[in-house]
Amino acid sequence: MNKIKIAALIAAMGMGLAACDEYTLPNPPAQTNPDGDMPIYNASDLTVSSAISGDAINLLTTQDEMVKFATYSVENLPEGYTFASKVVLSADKDFANSDTLATELSGADIMLSKAEMEASIIKVFGNNPSAKQVYTEVLAYAVNGSNTVRLGNPGTELCAKEYTITPIGCGHVIESEYYLVGNFCNWDVTKGIKFTKLEEGDPYDHPTFMVAFDVPADMADGYQWKVVPASAVAAGNWEGAWGVEPDVENDLEGKLVSAPASGTDAGVISSVGSMQININMFDLTYKVSSAYPYLWVFGAGTSNTDASKALPLATDNFINYSGTVRLRRTFFFATERDSRSVSFRKDGDAETDEKTDVTTGKMKIDPNSRESMQVPSTTGMIYYIQANVVTLTWSAVPIKLINIIGAFNGWDVEKAPAMTPNSQNTVWTIKDIELEGEFKFCVSNAWTYSYGGSEDNIVQNGGNLSVPEKGTYDVELHFDKYPNYVTITKK
Repeated sequence: MNKIKIAALIAAMGMGLAACDEYTLPNPPAQTNPDGDMPIYNASDLTVSSAISGDAINLLTTQDEMVKFATYSVENLPEGYTFASKVVLSADKDFANSDTLATELSGADIMLSKAEMEASIIKVFGNNPSAKQVYTEVLAYAVNGSNTVRLGNPGTELCAKEYTITPIGCGHVIESEYYLVGNFCNWDVTKGIKFTKLEEGDPYDHPTFMVAFDVPADMADGYQWKVVPASAVAAGNWEGAWGVEPDVENDLEGKLVSAPASGTDAGVISSVGSMQININMFDLTYKVSSAYPYLWVFGAGTSNTDASKALPLATDNFINYSGTVRLRRTFFFATERDSRSVSFRKDGDAETDEKTDVTTGKMKIDPNSRESMQVPSTTGMIYYIQANVVTLTWSAVPIKLINIIGAFNGWDVEKAPAMTPNSQNTVWTIKDIELEGEFKFCVSNAWTYSYGGSEDNIVQNGGNLSVPEKGTYDVELHFDKYPNYVTITKK
């Protein structure tokens, strides 16, 4: 083994030992001895060498709870001082992304806890269990009571080495795609319903998925389901499939268990209607709950109690909801067209961007809360609202001006004619306008937000509308009902 010697407690000019607070990596200042009355420590009296055979460490197969990482030899420490050490694990050579581990000394051995090594690898690299190229070094110290002195000048590398470290991992493979398969598709893995991955990134670090579906009335006696990875779907088999723990009292949440066969250990849903299943493939947990086809907006701009006046936010994935609704200061979301149903309420204060006027906030489901979210408008205006029931966040964009734009004006957004709102700001009109071909609606003479789609279903960022022939028209855009719609009347 190569013995690496360090200049300990002395600077290049031969200065001596001084007690001081522990230094912070990566480059502590050089040690100094302003009093000059402590003995100089000879660097040749300290050696540290690797105790790992080869350049690989497999924590998955290592049997002992402590790993012998290095050996050391130290002589002639000044009176009252003892040797101590730490180990640094890093993802890069310059140790910019690193973690420092405590060690235990056993005779001449520097020992690391296997559990702490695993935690350190996760901290630096994430949860993915693949083998990692890890840069390491040992830090040496002289300790006297509460005083700790780094042995070595800045830039000193002690027992520096690169290892391939295989972490323990979670014990199972996590894929990027999963499917819901069950009796609803005759247990055909190729006909399952795909889960939505709730966060981008490595599935070991972002392992949550969600799927929404409808349970029909003829399956009220048992909608059976299992979770099947994309690899099994591609292969047309059940390898790596997951079911639920058998004989549990509450089948609506719990642990997923390995169930690589059709129909075995299936979860069962006995409620009719829109449902959703959320899974965490790292923790192997699941939760079944109702899915919300809409979030209904109640508040001062619509009505706090009158369900007939509530307007919805729609969704195409049961996660993100959006719509254009009149708000006046306070509001909340209900999962049914009933203000007494499960509702999303204020979670902390909202913030309004001074430049864009966009208000953002957080929300929570709290059956005991009567707090409402808020926007600045006290007189009432329409807002484009977005809400995410997974991240529990919402935003509201005030729609202060709507323009009509199209082939009739060469799609010139800056010169797009303005429409006139009614007293509630929910119906916008322009009369006697010459139209031809395609057109749509933009907001405040800009394309940041726009409305289009079809005459009976106007949505944010929808497609172009059109008139059958060139002529003079009255156009009336409605946000007072759902779906939003437009009337186009030729004069």
